[in-house]
Amino acid sequence: MKKNNKRTDAKSRDDIARTVEQSGADLKEKVGDLDKLEKDVATIRDTLANLECGGTAEGADAVDQAITGAEDITVEIFDREDEALEDLQSENEGHEQDLSEHSDSEHSDVEKLSEASSRISTNETINEMVKAKEAALQDIDFLIEQIRRVKEARDDSEKSQQGYQGTVHGTRS
Repeated sequence: MKKNNKRTDAKSRDDIARTVEQSGADLKEKVGDLDKLEKDVATIRDTLANLECGGTAEGADAVDQAITGAEDITVEIFDREDEALEDLQSENEGHEQDLSEHSDSEHSDVEKLSEASSRISTNETINEMVKAKEAALQDIDFLIEQIRRVKEARDDSEKSQQGYQGTVHGTRS
C-alpha cells in the first residue's frame, strides 16, 4: 500500500497541544510580571502621596527625587515587560494562524473525501473512506479547540495588559 507523504509540515497533536500550552503559560507569566510592576507603581505613588515631608526642605526634596526616580525606573521596566508581552501575543497570534491554516486544509480534505466517496461504488471502499473522513473531522475538532485555547489566552492577556497600562500610564505623580 502506498502511503501519502505530502504533509511533511504536519505536526503531531501532542506537539500542537504543547505549543498551545506553552504559549498560554508564557502569556500568563508575563501578565503576572506586569501585575507585580503595576502594584509596585501603585505602592510608590501611594507612598509619595502620603509622605508628610516634615523635615528639612533638602530632605524632602531628596526623598521626593528618590521616590520619583523609583517610579520612573519601575515604569520603564513595566514598558519593557509590556513590549515583551506584545511580542508573545504576536507569536501567539502566529500560532493561531498556523492552526487555522491546518484546519482549513483539513476542511478541504473532508470535501475531497466526500466527493471521492460519492464516486465509489464498492461498499468496503466507501466504509474506509468514511473512516478517513471521520479521522479528518476529529482532527478539525482538535484544531478548533486549540485555536480557541490560543485565542482565549491572548484575549485574557490583552485585557489584563490594557488595565495595567491604564493604571501605570493613566496617572503619574
